[in-house]
Amino acid sequence: METAKKVSSFIFLLSFFLLFLFPPPIMGQEDIQALRDELRKTREESDRRIRALEEKLGKMEVQSAQKEKELEEKVARQTTSWADQFLKTQAGDSRFVLAGYGFGGYFFSGKHGNQNEKTNSFRAGLSPLFLYRINDWIYFEAAPEFELKGSETEVGLEYAKANVFLNDYMTLGAGKYLLPFGEFIERLHPAFINKLVTFPLPFREETDEGGLLPFGQVGVQLRGAIPLDSPGRQVEYTLYAANSPSFESKERGAILEVNHSESKSPKAFGARIGFRPFPFDWELGRLKLGASTYNGIWRRGRWLNAWGLDTVYQKDLFELRGEYIGFHREMSSGVRTDNRNGWYLQGSYKLSEVPIRFIDRSELVMRFSGVNSPRIPGFDDAEHPFLKRPRQISLGWDFWLTPSVVWKMEYDRDLPRGNKSGNQFLTQFAVGF
Repeated sequence: METAKKVSSFIFLLSFFLLFLFPPPIMGQEDIQALRDELRKTREESDRRIRALEEKLGKMEVQSAQKEKELEEKVARQTTSWADQFLKTQAGDSRFVLAGYGFGGYFFSGKHGNQNEKTNSFRAGLSPLFLYRINDWIYFEAAPEFELKGSETEVGLEYAKANVFLNDYMTLGAGKYLLPFGEFIERLHPAFINKLVTFPLPFREETDEGGLLPFGQVGVQLRGAIPLDSPGRQVEYTLYAANSPSFESKERGAILEVNHSESKSPKAFGARIGFRPFPFDWELGRLKLGASTYNGIWRRGRWLNAWGLDTVYQKDLFELRGEYIGFHREMSSGVRTDNRNGWYLQGSYKLSEVPIRFIDRSELVMRFSGVNSPRIPGFDDAEHPFLKRPRQISLGWDFWLTPSVVWKMEYDRDLPRGNKSGNQFLTQFAVGF
């Protein structure tokens, strides 16, 4: 160990002595500058070669993409007809969609008021929905109706209209459309969406049931939705014009019908606005408020004015909704004004948290509805006085097999002012597709 240390010390002293006797040559300033220039030229040459390689690679990628596109077009021309090519470029990939709903049910009605007849029958109906997409900004929709009535099948057209997307917040529609008044007519009446078998009294479609408004109109509409500052807060709107209002008779209480083609210079017009004031993260639930109007001259300068309010509140498994309709029609001199109103309030609660099989797919529904009308044509007021101001409580139980397949059971009880009342039981199986 001591010997190794002595050898190391000797080598260090010898190296120091030799460096002292023979120092290395010192580079001049010119040599240093020349070395720097050489390094710069080498770096520039390397950068030039790298850029040349990148340009060559880019050209090769462009040429490859062009050849690939040409090959795809060649294969498409060889495997598809000119009609298929036209549809693919003009109509897009999703051109036609079939949707809609169907239902079958049973209806039993006890004595209704002073009527001695009972109803005991099965019912069925089908309402397909045809959607055809022309391109990214035009599509057409139509919904015919097929329903069994007596020994015949009644065929009707619920709506059929063309739609043009003007921008993200505005859509123009023309044709026959569902009346944008409140929420029930446009969004809740299909059998697989409506939580009860029947409709609320103000929205009964049959002429002998005293509904206040028709479900359809023929004209044009402009609609859309505008988002606000927070996700979930938005304003939706609909402006529309249609053929003039038409009634089945000139009497007070006559049913307002759909005017398909009658030519009158005045037109009907109206609007609906809906507002969601709270964002999605509002912990107290979802709330929506709406207001609607329908106006027009129905005969020789005499006006019809209808207005409505609607609201819906949803919190977890609970839902509460309601609508009100006010109706005013100017009559001829010497006849009292035709004033009517109607309303309904409906609550529902899903039993999905009940840990019992089948019960956890159920929903309980309760609705209270009423109409105030001066008279309903076709009925003798003396024989059926309660039809002037009908009230009805509806109790329902729904069993949801899927979100669009439901079996419903309903019990209705009329609440007239007098001692005459009626009741009915209904059940329905509805499928949305």
